[in-house]
Amino acid sequence: MKISKLLGALGNLDKIAEGIKNNIFKRDDVEAIAKLRWAECKVCPLLDRVGKSCAVPNTQPCCSDCGCSLSLKLRSLSSGCPKGRWEAVMDGKQENTLVNQWLGKEKEINDAYIKAQREELKKTWGKDIKKAKALIQEKKKGGCKSCNKNKKK
Repeated sequence: MKISKLLGALGNLDKIAEGIKNNIFKRDDVEAIAKLRWAECKVCPLLDRVGKSCAVPNTQPCCSDCGCSLSLKLRSLSSGCPKGRWEAVMDGKQENTLVNQWLGKEKEINDAYIKAQREELKKTWGKDIKKAKALIQEKKKGGCKSCNKNKKK
């Protein structure tokens, strides 16, 4: 029976990857959906808390109908319950589009923050950096001006 569940999983690798991604990179919206789904799964007679019917060992709790690890399936927005207890929220393409938009906005925010930090550092440390560069140049030329004056006397 586990072999048939593993073979079934091969047809859903994109959904499994989506669940893994959402389990690692947690977002509040996905976690809220997972919590609602888990409420349904907790009262389902097909819930396997021990792991006897999991497609992959040690991934309990899982669904004894499909063998999926619930920690992943609950977070796969393009997955639905095989018994119809909850539906897919969106298909894989829609989720990828949404995630790419979200990541693009995050990058834009991070880039703006980094730029602001650089500008602040330039204002704060700009004079000191210029002095340090001048000292380095003087050392390369043979020492600072005041030291060279003292050596000539």
